[in-house]
Amino acid sequence: ATGANEDRGWFWKYIGVGYGFGNDELDCSFCETNFYKGFAMQYILLINIPITDSFDLKTSYHQKTSKIRHKNKSVADDYSATIINVGIGF
Repeated sequence: ATGANEDRGWFWKYIGVGYGFGNDELDCSFCETNFYKGFAMQYILLINIPITDSFDLKTSYHQKTSKIRHKNKSVADDYSATIINVGIGF
């Protein structure tokens, strides 16, 4: 980056990205005997928009991917989701 030290990294002050992964599992009375645990992963985009010196508008976009297989058949159910969060930070 070029310019004054204050200008360095301004983009990452307002934008964030992330990646997460782990296990996904159904929780019900018959799920443990009928379904395997699944592998889940998600991509995250965070945006921070300053409104005033004291308040920020915070938004995030999460794209979760998850498929859980049945134990007695070769089909997998898709539990993928898109999540959008909006909030105010102070």
